[in-house]
Amino acid sequence: MATRINLSEDARVFCTNILQNMTELCEDIYGIILSSIDGHPILEVSRKTLSTNKLSAMSSSLMALGETISKEAQQNECQYVIVENADGKVICLRTGSNLTLSVFSEQNANIGLVLSVGKQSSEKISAALKHK
Repeated sequence: MATRINLSEDARVFCTNILQNMTELCEDIYGIILSSIDGHPILEVSRKTLSTNKLSAMSSSLMALGETISKEAQQNECQYVIVENADGKVICLRTGSNLTLSVFSEQNANIGLVLSVGKQSSEKISAALKHK
């Protein structure tokens, strides 16, 4: 069953600021989507046209696959999944218990920096939304 997440206006502004700050901290990040764990987009910050609905759904599926692999390998829950290809990188991060943060970066992006910025932002969003 689909779970719609409705953020308050204050929460939307806070999260949007976090996402915009990510693109300032790492110039190679060109797009970020915050979505529900079941694949519904909530917020997007992007310098390119992205298929937000499709990417949210696929990111959700990718995280679910990561969860399944982790469980089958007798490991703890999946925190993030990295997809690296010839044109760039996609990092999907678990954000709290019901959100996914998908980060899209250029090919020459430093994967460690993208992951670090993504993890810090994910933690800030998760902590803030617990209190809102």
